[in-house]
Amino acid sequence: MTTIVSEGSEQTIVISQDEETTVLVSQPGTVRIWVQSDWDQTDSTAENFIKNKPSIPDPQVQSDWDETEVSEPSFILNKPIIPTEQVQSDWTEADSLEPSFIQNKPSIPDPQVQANWDEADSGVISFIQNKPSIPVQLWEESGEDVQLITPKNIRLEAGKKIYFD
Repeated sequence: MTTIVSEGSEQTIVISQDEETTVLVSQPGTVRIWVQSDWDQTDSTAENFIKNKPSIPDPQVQSDWDETEVSEPSFILNKPIIPTEQVQSDWTEADSLEPSFIQNKPSIPDPQVQANWDEADSGVISFIQNKPSIPVQLWEESGEDVQLITPKNIRLEAGKKIYFD
């Protein structure tokens, strides 16, 4: 079979063509042979071998939670382990092997108590630490004046100047 095909100013003459091979003459004295490519060809030296074929992934499959065979495409990797049954946690459970045991419980302090200014025993919870020392008598009265007595002998008189002894 001989066919003449014109493309613009260039004529191509197809000398022979079958399912596998096409022989073309595009210019006088030049012969081009085109070979039908074969996707399934595995011999890289064959003329119909396709170079740089893209890899086509396997078809997508539905994941299966119950699949146990790791090589199966439906196997789910990194599945979380879900306990068989849920249990009610128990604050008072002391056995750490029991499922109801609560780990890392915060320590709850004893109930608060009323502080006692007069408590002298520092081991008692109502003891007040770091109490300031307060003089027994805070003021003196002398006639109409009231004098405030402070530590370090500072004497304050109402309506008068401050005196330092």
